[in-house]
Amino acid sequence: MSNVKNAFYNTLKTISTVVFPLITVPYISRILTSENVGKVNFANSIISYFTLFASLGVSTYAMRECSKIKGDQKQLEKVSSEIFSINIITMLFSYIGLIYLVLYSNKVGQYNLLIFILSMNIVGGIVGTEWLNMAIGDFKYIAMRTIIIQFISLLLLFLLVHKPADYLIYAVILVFSSSGAQIINIFYRRRYCHIKFTFSLNLSRHFKPIILLFSLLLAQTIQANIDITVLGFVRTDSEVGMYSMSVKLYTTVEKVISSIAFVLIPEISGLYAKRDFDQINKLLSKTLNIINVFSFPMMLGLALLSNEILTVICGNDYTSAAMSLSILTIAMFINLYGGSFWGNLVLLPGGREAQFMIACCVSAAFNFISNCFFIPRWGMNGAAFTTVISMAIVFTLCNIRSDKNIKIHINKKNNLSILFGGFSVTVICLIFKYWLSNKVLILVFSVVTSCIIYIIVLLIFQNEALKFIFEKFLGRFYRR
Repeated sequence: MSNVKNAFYNTLKTISTVVFPLITVPYISRILTSENVGKVNFANSIISYFTLFASLGVSTYAMRECSKIKGDQKQLEKVSSEIFSINIITMLFSYIGLIYLVLYSNKVGQYNLLIFILSMNIVGGIVGTEWLNMAIGDFKYIAMRTIIIQFISLLLLFLLVHKPADYLIYAVILVFSSSGAQIINIFYRRRYCHIKFTFSLNLSRHFKPIILLFSLLLAQTIQANIDITVLGFVRTDSEVGMYSMSVKLYTTVEKVISSIAFVLIPEISGLYAKRDFDQINKLLSKTLNIINVFSFPMMLGLALLSNEILTVICGNDYTSAAMSLSILTIAMFINLYGGSFWGNLVLLPGGREAQFMIACCVSAAFNFISNCFFIPRWGMNGAAFTTVISMAIVFTLCNIRSDKNIKIHINKKNNLSILFGGFSVTVICLIFKYWLSNKVLILVFSVVTSCIIYIIVLLIFQNEALKFIFEKFLGRFYRR
């Protein structure tokens, strides 16, 4: 039952971080214009690389290691302090590299103040040590804290951002929304253990797994941001702004769905340690069915209504990105199975970081090379296309590299219900697009009707995932 609660709170936290951009994007995209939105997102893509170098991607490793010793406070304090200290040192080197880039790159130097503001997220991510809360399993606190910070950020946005020149204020608010909660955690985490800086880093224990995971996350970061980075160098700020909005929309949906899987990492790691593959396979099969239930209709809806979604949420200036959003929904669908499922739930808990790293490195290398070829010719649509192919590479390689003891049970009845439900979603969206001309009405009627019909279809087929969700979260109503 703790997994269900943790999944609920982690999904609630993710939804809060999703709702914030969903509310702010329509406002920001119109107030700042696509050019200034492009500036912020290009600068953010640069910062993302240095954030990764600073953190070394230790979050997954730290969560895994600390979850094993959370019952021993002395050991927990020792290991947490070692990982924290490694991060402090790498953060200093990361800032040196960032300063060098800003000073000696003419293109990046144009955004120096913006990059300085956004770089505060590097500090917040390091000192916050949210991985400790996750290792302990305190997802309720993480969710409540995040919701409060997001709400305050929303108020600040509407109070302070009123014209295109306010994009720097918007950047400050973005930093607060991401790092405000992390600063609070400095004081809150003391109830678990006292983390302090130490020169006793115990590198013989931490170095190899951290470097493996860092290489993995570096490849994932390149894969996630290289298209925006290349667009920023070879295309206009306006095109970067349009494309980044389509990226934000599809990643928003992906985050909500993948958050269901994320909370299972500690438990599956424990099951791998016991070599209990019966339980692992049951848990993975159930999780895959839940991912199927949510991802398939969302992919169809985003693809079919891409023009309407961009118009309603972002404004008419962003409709040129409709094709790229439709293409990216395919990437979202594939990545949920590749990176989120096979990578994070099968390879990483099973100690196969190297295999996952190889898959992501091959994909990132392909993505970088193909972006340099396709983006100058086809712009954001070329960027979206290369993302699809790179996600397919991750999925294929992760599947091949997985433990042969992993045997996912495929329930044909469940999949049939999802296919019929997806077909219903497609028909409904096409009907409303044909009958109605107002894009707001098309979007509202399509979403509401599709959700109702889709749930009805799953109930008729008695889909196990929907039944599980109803029993756990709507138990009283379901039993009636």
